Amino acid sequence: MQSLAEFEAAIHEARRAPVRTFVVLNLFSGARRADDFELHLSEAMSRVGLLLVIVSANLGSDPSWDLSDPNTFHKIFTWACEGLLDAVIGGPPCSTWSRLRFLPGGPRPIRDREHPWGRPDASRVERRRLAEGNTLILNFLSIAEAISMRGGAHLLEHPQDPGEDPYPSIWNTDQGQVVETKTGAARCLFDQCPFGAPTKKATCVSTTIPGFPEEGPRCMCRTPHAPSRGRAANGVYRSQRLSMYPSDLNRWFSDKLCALFVRWASTGQGPTGWLRGAVPV
Repeated sequence: MQSLAEFEAAIHEARRAPVRTFVVLNLFSGARRADDFELHLSEAMSRVGLLLVIVSANLGSDPSWDLSDPNTFHKIFTWACEGLLDAVIGGPPCSTWSRLRFLPGGPRPIRDREHPWGRPDASRVERRRLAEGNTLILNFLSIAEAISMRGGAHLLEHPQDPGEDPYPSIWNTDQGQVVETKTGAARCLFDQCPFGAPTKKATCVSTTIPGFPEEGPRCMCRTPHAPSRGRAANGVYRSQRLSMYPSDLNRWFSDKLCALFVRWASTGQGPTGWLRGAVPV
């Protein structure tokens, strides 16, 4: 199941089913892969005997998944407000936030710490990129807040805040911090190379899924990482491949979410559970 229409039909059918079916939306997933989050969560849920409806939203399989489209956002946000989604996870595109832009050999920075939503001297083309990136991350935050405020769960992944000028970070914005405060989300910092990524990639997740430590695995590599800046022989920026989570990271995320669903299955908690009427909105 990949299309928005198929997922919409499936979640309404799940609500009518006599046995609870957990519903998960994986945004910005990219193309399906043999070791992706959907596979790991599906296998984990199968092992514990729980039913699952999940979609890995990918523009390549259905352009209707474009979260910058107001109609798409309205539809997903409505699902969240109606309590049809138990959890959402995603890592909105970070290319315009990357600190790699401040190094030679790549596109110039179009955000900085003082102007995280876009530098005032951005060109017309850059402003279009900024507008699209801003819309995607703000819409994701709105969906995440709507789900978690109804007793569900969310996980937002983005690069770790460098914590200094001139680097921008979603974690240093009022918008990101307000959602964390309202939903009670906690941050977990870690590097991706311990999970099998080719580079260190210092990462932060903000999540209402319990069980994540404040400080996760950190780089202890004794050999140099693969290059992450500049272009590869095919002309593609090397940083593009870093948008795909390594298999072990997908497993880590899915195991934490599955453990939460196991608990909800016995307590009736969560937006699709039998206690949903008791959740304040």
